[in-house]
Amino acid sequence: MENKQYLEYIENIIESLDESIVVFDSQGKIVLCNLKMREKNTENKDLPVSFRELFPCFWEEYRGKIWGEIFMQDVLGKGEKRILPRFPLGTSEHRIRYFDLKGIPIQKQGKILGAILILSDVTENINLQERLIRQARTSSLANLGASIAHEIRNPLNSISLHIQLVKEWLQNPAESSHEEMVESLDNVLYEINRMNELIRYFLRFSRPPEPQFDSQDPNLAVRQAIRLLEEDARHADVEILLQLQPLPEIMIDRNQIAQAVYNIALNAVQALKLQGGGKLEINTLKRKEYVLIEIKDNGPGLSPQAREKLFELFFTTKEDGSGLGLPISNQIVERHDGKIVAENNLDRGACFSIYLPIPALRPDASF
Repeated sequence: MENKQYLEYIENIIESLDESIVVFDSQGKIVLCNLKMREKNTENKDLPVSFRELFPCFWEEYRGKIWGEIFMQDVLGKGEKRILPRFPLGTSEHRIRYFDLKGIPIQKQGKILGAILILSDVTENINLQERLIRQARTSSLANLGASIAHEIRNPLNSISLHIQLVKEWLQNPAESSHEEMVESLDNVLYEINRMNELIRYFLRFSRPPEPQFDSQDPNLAVRQAIRLLEEDARHADVEILLQLQPLPEIMIDRNQIAQAVYNIALNAVQALKLQGGGKLEINTLKRKEYVLIEIKDNGPGLSPQAREKLFELFFTTKEDGSGLGLPISNQIVERHDGKIVAENNLDRGACFSIYLPIPALRPDASF
């Protein structure tokens, strides 16, 4: 088989696959891009020249920058295979689809000749998983009640202990001090407040208020969240950096989106406080298909265990954490047909990306 025939044979194989595929040479120039990729992910059906031309949004979104640098440095530079799950991309139909991105090096005798980028559309799988999760959530209120009972038991035990101490001091006032009694009563009040907070979060999660959709600029929700956060950030010696691009008005519940942003940003501030301070960056970007809110810090980042359980009820890495802030944020964003994705930065810290769709109709439109 001649070289020309062989190349045509390879092209026919790539064109027949269900996945979107791009082949790069060792310099990052695109040498082959199947029609499925061009039809789904670019408005220009001609062959793109480079990674940047194929995915211009990658270099504007922080999560995209991470993947772009990983692909160029690790896959093309070091010959290592890399996977980025569930990345949202706008299609030529101006709708968001979610893809698993796989970067696979092409090597011969240890020399890197190029790389293959494969995009597998996992949108339907994600939608199915989320439907199952919602069904499980609906049927698990009994488990949720058991969990909240478990969480309340510790404060109740502490209250019981301190009340017993106060009782003993009242029976033997000569053997007790006023300061000790006041300290025990303060502890009782603290535990009562903690239980009230747990119950409030429980009720908010088990019976969340319906979003009151209205045409709003998401930047207003971000600024609302920052106003609530400023005092905590000041005490934690955290500098807040805002880069808000002009955004279109979309149908959202501004207070709920502000709450979602606040919960995520507060987590970051609390993590930064433990290391003596740091920086919190909040950016907003507009795409044809969605609005993106990025919340990025230079803290300790997310452990593998934390990344797996971020949105699970009562999971927390903090001694005094409730483990409810992030699940509530996730629930709010899901009720806006959006998604939250968390990634570690390349250097330090983590980045939470909130994707909110810009459909033609709200609130019933789905992407």
